[in-house]
Amino acid sequence: MAHAEVKDEIVDRVQQRVLAGMGLIVLHSGHYSKVFKRLMGTKCNLRWREANEKERVWVIEPGHPIAAGLPAYFEMPHEEMYGERFDIPAPIRLCS
Repeated sequence: MAHAEVKDEIVDRVQQRVLAGMGLIVLHSGHYSKVFKRLMGTKCNLRWREANEKERVWVIEPGHPIAAGLPAYFEMPHEEMYGERFDIPAPIRLCS
């Protein structure tokens, strides 16, 4: 709710650290944060709905360190649902 209140100087510093290799994990509704939108270079729009349903999350990059130890998917009993297309660029492949 307060994304617009984040000072551009802070966004600049975070962006510089991420681009220098720090990394960034964006959590719930962070897709609309100033730093995430700047790093992605898009408006980061997506579709969502709240329907009291379970959510199945698929691990699509099982070799990524963040996914270490996760099964092919996991389920959460009640979540708001996010849908494609998520307005972000294709991932950059650093290793083959």
